[in-house]
Parts: sequence; structure tokens; C-alpha cells
Amino acid sequence: MFTDESRFALEPDDKRIRIGREQRTRNQSQNATEHHHAFRGGNIMVWAGISLRYRTDLHILKRGPLTDVRYLDEVLEPIVRLYAAAVGPTFVLMDDNARTHRADIVDDYLESEGIVRMAWPAYSPKLNPIENLWDALGRAVSLHFPPSATLIELETAQQEEWRLLNSAVVDHLIENMITRCKLYIQMRGGIPDPINVFFSFYAVYVSSMPLSDAYKNLILFPFLYIIIDFVAFYIFVLNFWK
Repeated sequence: MFTDESRFALEPDDKRIRIGREQRTRNQSQNATEHHHAFRGGNIMVWAGISLRYRTDLHILKRGPLTDVRYLDEVLEPIVRLYAAAVGPTFVLMDDNARTHRADIVDDYLESEGIVRMAWPAYSPKLNPIENLWDALGRAVSLHFPPSATLIELETAQQEEWRLLNSAVVDHLIENMITRCKLYIQMRGGIPDPINVFFSFYAVYVSSMPLSDAYKNLILFPFLYIIIDFVAFYIFVLNFWK
């Protein structure tokens, strides 16, 4: 399951710098001032997880910053643990390398529950398919009319639009992870051609097997975790030799 947090502002940063001057002053450069209105009106942090043919509800993280204790109490214990138990031994959790996620208390909890965590390359948010959904969610909420005037209205709009997201889009993002990994590796300098060819051949071979989608996923997606492990190791080697 691919997971992540994101923050949405009531009045997001429009990246514009406004130039103004006080009334009854001359239109001269020394009277001009710059104004940059960024993220006014408060913001909301949310968490969610996605996997093939399933996504969690959008969880609103209230009451300040997300700490390791809150991550355990509000996300891992009530949501991830139950989903992992339902999936069984093939469940693998993807969360990024944020300090909150890698705290000792979190590591100990996942180990005690037998939850396997996917290795993840550092500084690679665009590798996570849920990032595309955050963009889609933000665009959908911004189209609401009238726009959200309070944080409660923003929260309601987010949860409504999250439920309306097309499940086929979610599945496509996850099924496209092998291509995403290959492109990411190429952006970081490329990999030897034989490995690249092997990745492509394996994906095509599994897709052509006369099996149901469920069985194909059991074969294909454990291999995806190996690819991501390879990406993490490859980036480590690149950074080591710099």
C-alpha cells in the first residue's frame, strides 16, 4: 500500500508578488512595496493509502503537527494494521523517509505486527503514485463554487472529492509503477541496458500469462518491490561516489 501525507491550504499560495504603494504617495520606486500572500486562512494535513482496487478513507490529521506517536496512534494502529491483516502475508507498506515515519517507536511497532516496509529512495516524492492523486484532489477542490470559506468546509470538500476519485485512475497509477521506476532511474543517470531489458521483458511476460489479474499481481508486484529496492541501492551508490 502506497501512503503519504499532504497539506492543503484554505487560500493556497498563488506564487504572485503584488506591488503596491500607500494612498496619497507618489508613483515612485521608493514608495512601492512588495506583498506575497502565501497560504492564508489556515491549512489541513491529510493522510491516505492506495493499492490495487482499494484506497483508504481520507484521514484528517488535526491538532498540530504529525509526530511519531500520532502517526502510530492515528494511522498505523487503526488503519494500516487492519488492512495488513485483511490482505495477509503479501502486504507491504510504503511510507517515505520522513523522520516521523522512521522513528524507533514506529519501527518497533511495525516489527511487532509483522508488517513489512518497502525500501524507499531518499528525496524521491515523485516516485510515489499517490502524489498524482494529491494534485487531482487539489484541482477538484479548487473547482468548488462557492469556494471553501472555512477549514470545516475545506475538510468536507476534500473528503467528498476523495470519494469521487476514479478508481480506474488509482489502479492505472499503481500498475504503471514499473515504467515510473524505469523513468526515474533514467533521470538519475540510467542503468545498464541488460537490466532495463530484463525489467521490460518480465513485465510483458507476466502480463501475457493466462491468469486472472489477481494472480498476475501476486507475481508482478513482489517483483516491483525488488525494483524499488534496486532504485534505492542504485541512488545510494551514486551519492556515495559523488
